[in-house]
Amino acid sequence: MRLVRLIQAAVAVALSAAVSLTIAAPASAGPTQISIVQDEARLVRQGPIVQAATLDQIKSLGAEVVKVTIDWRRIAPPGSSKPAGFTGDDPAQYTATNWVPYDDLVRGAAARGLRVMFLVGGHAPDWASGSGRTGTVRPDPAEFARFVKAVGTRYSGGYVPAPLPPGATPPPTCDFQTQQGDPCPQPIPQAASARMRAVAADAALPKVSIWSVWNEPNLSGWLGPQYASRKLPESPRLYRGLYLAAHGALAATGHAGDQILMGELLPFARSGKTYPARVSPLLFLRELACVDAKYRPYRGRAASQRGCTGYTPLPGTGIAYHPYTLESGPETKTPLADDATINDLTRLDRALTRLSSRFVVHRMPIWLTEFGFQTDPPDPFASPIKKVPQFMGESEWLAYHDRRVKSYAQYPLADDTVAGHGLSRFHGFQSGLTSSLGAPKSGVFQAYKTPLFVRLVSKSSVEIFGGVRAAVPGTTVILQSALGTKFASLGGPLALNPQGYFDRTVRVSNAAKRKFRFVVGLEPTGSLRPLQRPRAGALYPPK
Repeated sequence: MRLVRLIQAAVAVALSAAVSLTIAAPASAGPTQISIVQDEARLVRQGPIVQAATLDQIKSLGAEVVKVTIDWRRIAPPGSSKPAGFTGDDPAQYTATNWVPYDDLVRGAAARGLRVMFLVGGHAPDWASGSGRTGTVRPDPAEFARFVKAVGTRYSGGYVPAPLPPGATPPPTCDFQTQQGDPCPQPIPQAASARMRAVAADAALPKVSIWSVWNEPNLSGWLGPQYASRKLPESPRLYRGLYLAAHGALAATGHAGDQILMGELLPFARSGKTYPARVSPLLFLRELACVDAKYRPYRGRAASQRGCTGYTPLPGTGIAYHPYTLESGPETKTPLADDATINDLTRLDRALTRLSSRFVVHRMPIWLTEFGFQTDPPDPFASPIKKVPQFMGESEWLAYHDRRVKSYAQYPLADDTVAGHGLSRFHGFQSGLTSSLGAPKSGVFQAYKTPLFVRLVSKSSVEIFGGVRAAVPGTTVILQSALGTKFASLGGPLALNPQGYFDRTVRVSNAAKRKFRFVVGLEPTGSLRPLQRPRAGALYPPK
């Protein structure tokens, strides 16, 4: 995460008799993890003015990567039959205005020094779907490969799009919803403006170099069927075909050296049961790699049923993961051993370590690519908003202390607006940093800019973790603590690491009764008491 100024978190220990500050950045820490922000609505659906303002805000927050989904169904021709003469592997064969929001995005991001991550897939057109024609049932991997080839070609760094014709119109409203009840995306606004037509004819689109394939393939709302029978998962086999098709298409269009991630996995089954709607993520990964619960290769009939006959190691550079937890926060226990939230990343670490020795061609670092906490208000079923800043700080601390984790994500930037629906956990995401109108959410917005987490190590010792996401090189902070209302400096200043984080253990009297914060410049905000549950087991995942 790169970092700039403002503060919010707190850390420090009071100036009292015997205060000593010692560096305690464990060897397992991931000090170079980058920050990803995803917000489809504002980055691709609401037009160029909203998109530009959103990119400016993301840049000011200190994130480095903007992520959006290029949904196959939104880009491809509609209908139950593939159009005559349409091959699908040439970006020029698609309706020109369908590409405009993504072209704008890559240009706008490049101008601001931001990188773009494209998730390809999500839903298939009817003509490339299996029975049910929902866009998620048995998508055709060969047709998907052609679509990904078109996307990879367009964003290869050398593609010059044809000028948009006068009077170009936006695509129609979508005709699908996911099983989760996600609102149907609004039409892509008219973007064939004079500004776009004025782009120089010889201006190639910037290259995109971070990719992931399909969203939450272990959930039936995104890929189905999840099971062929109660004991035989089907979605890993389907996803293996889609992933290999997409990887091959990206490699063939100049992206072989890019970050190409598999997964985008849902972390758990809320009910404690998975059949038939979802496959637990660790089970999904084992089935994807064609191994059983003891990591032994499937053979014979078991291999044949899973499409594992002749299995070869999977290519790619990492696993994309959504480490959501429940409303009660990161300390919540996960019901199933094959589930893994932000609190259980060591489970995922161990599984990937066992897989990487034989079944994939890389060590599978973890990219956290979608994450956030739904807040009450506005959603009465979500986490109390006063608790969310602490949840956010602890979650980022957990990610930071896992050396396999390469990124940390926020989804979305702003709460969803859901027309025609009452507030409920089933309609839209209320996990933004701002309200749907753009107003910063109390404590939450600042907690993202300047994360803070304080852990009680002993009665006279705390670990303080925090950062300034948008800090420039050389930024320093002052640590402070208070037993009452008056904060005192612990000395300093303390230099942030190259990504804007710090992590220190401090000895101080009455540690459990103190409040801690840190100050950037002259602006302290907020304060935290230490969390008293030790988390040593989460800090040192296996090598």
